[in-house]
Amino acid sequence: YISERLSLIMPFGIQELDEAKGTLRLLLTVYKSERHLIRTDLMSLLKSENVGKSAFYGSLEACIKLGLLIEESVRKGNISYTHTQLTPKGLGVAEKLVEIREILEE
Repeated sequence: YISERLSLIMPFGIQELDEAKGTLRLLLTVYKSERHLIRTDLMSLLKSENVGKSAFYGSLEACIKLGLLIEESVRKGNISYTHTQLTPKGLGVAEKLVEIREILEE
């Protein structure tokens, strides 16, 4: 019963973003990069923002599940990289997060 009421207050998506630690910082970091990021570089950037490895993977999974981020494996020679980038939906959410951050910083 309580979970049904909570789902009315927090629709699908908001709850996942709220529960996955570091998700907002992940979206803002990818947005600020203005390009795709290699997953290891993204992880390093978030580590400097105090987002641990498990939080990073949890937030990455939530963002992919919600259709905010996509990942693509790219092979260069013998090395394989995973590129992470915003989807159009993710870009819209990230732009709103920038607006929210600006309001909070006033």
